[in-house]
Amino acid sequence: MEHGLTHNGASSGEYPDALEMDPGDFDPASACAQVGDGLWLSHVHYTNLAAREGARVTGVTRWIALRVKDGEAVAPVGTVRIDDSVIRLLGEGLIDIGSRAELLTNLSTYGSRSPEGSKLPGILVEGLRVVG
Repeated sequence: MEHGLTHNGASSGEYPDALEMDPGDFDPASACAQVGDGLWLSHVHYTNLAAREGARVTGVTRWIALRVKDGEAVAPVGTVRIDDSVIRLLGEGLIDIGSRAELLTNLSTYGSRSPEGSKLPGILVEGLRVVG
């Protein structure tokens, strides 16, 4: 070991390997009704740390992104890029937490296996910062 230190199992990068968040009470089936007017995003992929200062992350939608008006999904939208602070999303911007957590595994095999995964519920946030 470098410097004679015992390894603690942490990764070499600045990212979590195994996030887990307890579910809340929010029923995902009522998502559009709770959104009112705004966007409903099913999955955000390619997330990266955009800036350590403020814990800012960026990512793009994959699969389904819908425009919601008066609590109803009215139209699909193209790819949406977000850029926001995890601190804000899980703090002042957090409205509710989904009642079902989903296991999300890292399927990357570029150069080696990636045994990372996270178990996370969906979240309902206000004021998500969309940049494109």
